Amino acid sequence: MLSNTKTECSECGKIIICVHRRHKTLQYCQSCYQRLFKALTCPSCKNIVRLPVHFPNAVCDNCERLKPCIRCGKQGKDVVRLSKYGTVCNSCFIYFTTPKVCSECAMESRRYRRGTDLDPNAILCERCARKNTHGTCHTCRRYRKLLQSKDNSTSICFKCYSLGAIPCKRCKVLHPAGFGSICEQCYREDLLERRGAITVNLFATDVFRALFYEFSQWLAANKGILVASIQANKYAPLLQQIENHWGQLPSYKELVSRFSVAYLRRFKRLIDWLSEQKYLKTDAEVKTWDSETRIIEKQISHSNLTETIELICRKYLTSLMHQVSTENLKIRTARLYMCAAIGFSKVADRNHSQELNQSALVKYLKSAPGQKASITRFVNYLNLELHTDLHLPTIAKTNSVRIKRERKLAEKMYKLLSRAMDHDPGKNMEWTVLSLQFFHGLSVNTCKSLIKSSSFQEVQDGHEFNINNQAFWVPSLKYAAEHIRNQTVDFDNVKLLPMTRS
Repeated sequence: MLSNTKTECSECGKIIICVHRRHKTLQYCQSCYQRLFKALTCPSCKNIVRLPVHFPNAVCDNCERLKPCIRCGKQGKDVVRLSKYGTVCNSCFIYFTTPKVCSECAMESRRYRRGTDLDPNAILCERCARKNTHGTCHTCRRYRKLLQSKDNSTSICFKCYSLGAIPCKRCKVLHPAGFGSICEQCYREDLLERRGAITVNLFATDVFRALFYEFSQWLAANKGILVASIQANKYAPLLQQIENHWGQLPSYKELVSRFSVAYLRRFKRLIDWLSEQKYLKTDAEVKTWDSETRIIEKQISHSNLTETIELICRKYLTSLMHQVSTENLKIRTARLYMCAAIGFSKVADRNHSQELNQSALVKYLKSAPGQKASITRFVNYLNLELHTDLHLPTIAKTNSVRIKRERKLAEKMYKLLSRAMDHDPGKNMEWTVLSLQFFHGLSVNTCKSLIKSSSFQEVQDGHEFNINNQAFWVPSLKYAAEHIRNQTVDFDNVKLLPMTRS
């Protein structure tokens, strides 16, 4: 095979224009070929051919190509490439080439193309080369070279463009030609059958083979053939583990104790089918018990407490579980109590003293004031068992909710004033409701009922409302707009203004 690329002879090192012979990726000029390749008898086919004298036990190229591929073991007419490691088929030859850097994305790739419209010497990987010409066909959803449809609305492949819709070879239903000779429904049915035929070999008994086949058919009927063909094999490992451990379907309690509810949740459709077919009877109490106990154990193991404090928490857990067993306490309530106890223990563990003392309790309740009721039982347990002197502190209520509400009301009022129109009755009504909430702390419903009952009278620069023999005055929209027009409002420092009149 001749080449016009200037290169060096692998034997003498001379620059040659035409490579006279290649042998296992080595290149020879005509002089070296005449000197190193002699007419000898091929050890394999017994024909007289030129063989390299510096390679012992060499055979001719025809015999070399009859050997199996050194990567995949394939043997036949497709095994035609000769690498320095041995015979390689066309499919595997790409893995024996040197990767090159793509000119566009700078990623190394063994599959590349040379030349673009702008640069004939550019090297592009397949992804960059196909980026502007290939895509997913709008009709058959296959990744191919795309053309514009006849109405220029979508991009479709050549088969869908030229043939359009063709009848399925099996069910005769029309489908996009690019999908193939059979429609997607028939293809998915075949795929489910082929995958099922392979998967049933995981099971040793006919009982579990029949169970998996029944479940596959149920999944196809209830969730669709697409979901069944893709996900049916996902549920086989659970059936295989059940068969290996019990040899038959166990009770739900045995199943949960072996695998846990969290693990069985991955196979929810299989459990639902077993329950629907009366093969398995689920138990809500067993499920709740397993979930809550595992959450408690996970909280303790992930809290990274010291050995002493963890021992106290586990003794407290034992006392809680004793109350659960005597039906004096629910397992979920015990888990909430343990959550508060572990939170308190983590705060105490981070202190220098690493003791469950009063300062740690105060610090914990400041960070989690909503846990005061849950931590009470743990505090009583510590006082009784460890003879501590802990007591629940009184946590001052925060005014953050009230301040946030007043700030929102002030912002709404200021926006309303910025576009105030005194002749608009809708905005006057909105202003009155906001004023009663902001200045007097009344609820929205109370404000609206006052306005609807007409229990108010117009006074100078505003309105006066009467409720329970108490008068509430609010400024009119016009009066407020005139006084605030040239002022800047600080919404972070708004305060409730006492504007009642006796």
